[in-house]
Amino acid sequence: MESKSPDTPVSRQKSHEKSKPGNKDRPWTAVLAVLLFLAAFFGGFEIIERVYLRDVSEMWLHKMHLFRGILASVATGGLVAYLLEVRFRSGSTARRFANDVNPWIHRLQEVSIRTKLIVPFILLSTLPAAVVGYYAIAHTGNTLKNEIVSQVQSEAVARANDMQEFLLQVETDARFLASLAPIRSLAGHRSEASRCKAEDALLVFSQGRRAFYQVRYLDSRGMEMVRLNLKDGRPLPVPAELLQDKSDRYYFREGMEANAGGVYASPMDLNMEFGRIESPPNPVVRYASPVLDERGEKAGLIVINLFAEHLFSVLRPFPNQTRIMILDRSGVVLASSPEQPTGATRILFQPGLTLSELGLSGASRRILADTAGILESNESFMIHAPIRRTADEAWAGWIFAAKTPFSAVIAPLHHQKALLYLALSAMIVLACLVGLLIGHYITRPIIRLARGMEEIAAGQFDLRLNIATGDEIEFLAQQANRMAEKLGESDRRLRNWNDELQKEVSRQTEEIRRSQEHLASAQHLAAMGQFAAGVAHEIGNPLGAMKLAAQAIDATAVAWPRPADPDRCKICEPVVAHPRIHTLAMRLVEEIDRLAGIVRNFNAFARPAPTRLAPCQLEDMIGPLVDLSKKTAEKAGIRIETDISPRLPEILVDFQQARQIILNLILNAIQAQPGGGRILVSAAPNGGNKVAVHVSDMGGGIRPEDREKIFQPFYTTRADGTGLGLSVARRLAAQNNAELYLGHANGWNTVFTLELRAMAGAAT
Repeated sequence: MESKSPDTPVSRQKSHEKSKPGNKDRPWTAVLAVLLFLAAFFGGFEIIERVYLRDVSEMWLHKMHLFRGILASVATGGLVAYLLEVRFRSGSTARRFANDVNPWIHRLQEVSIRTKLIVPFILLSTLPAAVVGYYAIAHTGNTLKNEIVSQVQSEAVARANDMQEFLLQVETDARFLASLAPIRSLAGHRSEASRCKAEDALLVFSQGRRAFYQVRYLDSRGMEMVRLNLKDGRPLPVPAELLQDKSDRYYFREGMEANAGGVYASPMDLNMEFGRIESPPNPVVRYASPVLDERGEKAGLIVINLFAEHLFSVLRPFPNQTRIMILDRSGVVLASSPEQPTGATRILFQPGLTLSELGLSGASRRILADTAGILESNESFMIHAPIRRTADEAWAGWIFAAKTPFSAVIAPLHHQKALLYLALSAMIVLACLVGLLIGHYITRPIIRLARGMEEIAAGQFDLRLNIATGDEIEFLAQQANRMAEKLGESDRRLRNWNDELQKEVSRQTEEIRRSQEHLASAQHLAAMGQFAAGVAHEIGNPLGAMKLAAQAIDATAVAWPRPADPDRCKICEPVVAHPRIHTLAMRLVEEIDRLAGIVRNFNAFARPAPTRLAPCQLEDMIGPLVDLSKKTAEKAGIRIETDISPRLPEILVDFQQARQIILNLILNAIQAQPGGGRILVSAAPNGGNKVAVHVSDMGGGIRPEDREKIFQPFYTTRADGTGLGLSVARRLAAQNNAELYLGHANGWNTVFTLELRAMAGAAT
């Protein structure tokens, strides 16, 4: 017989430990983890490539794609091998797999059925939306970026063309001047009369050409015969004794070597006078064209000094942080804007810089090419376009370049991405809500069945579950109803003998409960009656009766003497018999009036009157208000002045509400100057179809931290204020399509401005 080892508790524990996961026999778990990592890397490579590898060369991208393909093959082969191993191999491998999987299965079984339904639905609905949304965001961002770069490129090329057209026009002007009859006559006959005629011709031509810093005619020896200098925007002739010899200047030699009818354009440099650089330095570009005499020989040279600063003004400033540069054919920067411009870009003459100093030495060949193009790097992109100074140039003499950082270009993209992220988030939230609703709809009958079973187990045998789903859940509910019915019958047979006793106990209990309810109701009504009587006693004397009582007290303190002859004395002056009582009574009346005003303010704030818009004249409103306020102002030592523009247009407002706003502003200005001062009430058109009313005072002003709070309800800086005046005024202004705000001081401490709308078609 085959011997068997005894089945002891120790042997069973050892065999359980061998089969227990985590004891060095879980190699396939590590393999599965590696496969999952490779799959995640394979799926996330597209995200890494789009976000972090945009500027990697094509060679490196090809190698990375090859590496990703190898990883995908390894992951797919390993996963297939693992599945085959589990499927066809029995024994320890299958047991290890089962031991690894069983704990997760038990954990999933412990989750509620609602969670089992909702979580897969949310995952299936949100994961595709998230993937599609990500790719949509990436595609939209790239599309918008390319569109913005294309727009910047078109604008840069257009501006380079503008400068080129301007320079070609200067070339045409130089050629035209060289062909003028007075200039050619001076070349053949060097007389004073010929010189004067040539000077007049140049003066007529130079009118309105502010870019021409100097216009000169030089004879064949390099001596200036006629010269015009631009001063204060006008060309002025230079006296003969101040004319200079320019035979040693390079542009004279180069210009004289130009072909007949041709134009020579000089490099950009600083203008020199009498052998020294002009102060302040003025960068210029010179256009020279030979002048032919009657025999067709070169007898002189027309030279136009083009003011470089005016030339640069032809370039409209770029937005954002774009840096503009003008380069020559050798790659030297002739002029550029600041490296970090603020506001509008201004190009300045900055000779001496090179592309290598700007970190662009590697792209110099492409930048100096004779065609427009674009260069991109990680941080910025540069647009370059050629500029031909003359029509005969085989290669462009200058290069226009505009360098823009991507940080300035992609700023508009953030808004678009934010909208896409918001839409994606809304889609995910909607999917979650729909999942919750569907899960609730599916699990509701199951939950009702479970709760019904709990109630039946608790003894509610009369409960019947009404669940009509047409499936197994309905069948379970029917079986539960049958079980409850049988349990109920058994329970009734056991309780029949106790029914009478229970009825009697229930009757007495009901009588006691009703008595207690009646007693509690009586006590509640008594308490309410006492409270109502107390409140009626406290508020029995209204505010008006208090004022009448105060006036009656004041009447006892004032005596009216009886005249001896009533017919002769019609008016008698009162005599204050008790000054102290009179003062206190009047103060009481004032406080009652102030309290009544506070109540009115609260009523006005809580229940605003309806607005009735109608045409009215502002002069008819301001004049009476100022007259009404003058007495109060004079008591405080304040002078009210007015400044109303004539022929103000009609305004469309509620007359009483607009009057209330302006009166409130005047009274606030009076209260702000307890020691006296000035108030100015002015009205004038405020552009378009608006009229502004300004109430200015010389009070203590408003602190900066209070400027945004003064229009908030219940905010006040006065001890006796309610904080509702300006709040009510602003709300009334809004009801009248007007605007109330704290304006600029302009010499006053405080200025409130009420901006009203004029009638349509009214002249301002």
